[in-house]
Amino acid sequence: MIRAIRCLKRFYQEKICKHMRHLFPKVVSYNRFVVPGKEVAIPLALFIKKVLLG
Repeated sequence: MIRAIRCLKRFYQEKICKHMRHLFPKVVSYNRFVVPGKEVAIPLALFIKKVLLG
């Protein structure tokens, strides 16, 4: 059974930083991960709308 991850912070800290470290050797702290996300949210949404949704 697949458990739903409801919190991005928990997912990042538990799955990415601990269990997938071998895939992401230069993983950054959660704060450094989310701060740029705010700056790219609108361009990313526009990209997804245009490219992925047609």
